[in-house]
Amino acid sequence: MADTNLVVSVANVLPQSTYGRPIYNNKNRAGSTITAGTLVYLNASTVWAATTTATAIGVGSGTIWGIAANGASSGQYLIVQTSGGIKLNTSGSSLIAVGEYYRASQLSAGGIASMSGFPVQTGAYTGIVGYGAATDIITMAEVSNGVAHA
Repeated sequence: MADTNLVVSVANVLPQSTYGRPIYNNKNRAGSTITAGTLVYLNASTVWAATTTATAIGVGSGTIWGIAANGASSGQYLIVQTSGGIKLNTSGSSLIAVGEYYRASQLSAGGIASMSGFPVQTGAYTGIVGYGAATDIITMAEVSNGVAHA
């Protein structure tokens, strides 16, 4: 199965306290333009950056990562949800599978994709974002991040 990103409705990214208490980090700025629903991490310059195929959430001890709850341009403060349920308002063929684990995508910066049929590239890092709680909600759970695939 190919790597397929969830299609997120940017205007409808919302915290969902029903699926775990949302916790936020709003003390840091965006390092580039970031849209709501993007998977981000706090880089060495302490600015939020979208995850890429070259970076993995959880690389190194203490890396802070989460999903952008709002959009921001470079230099603006970004609100990032780091735990709890988050509604991504996906639709159609991009519905979230309940009980499925989700990870940082290797397809596009800041993307979120299913673990199902994950074609791990040698040396790639796998970052688990959370699991499907409903067809449009992921409950964020740091399960295993920054593990290099042999």
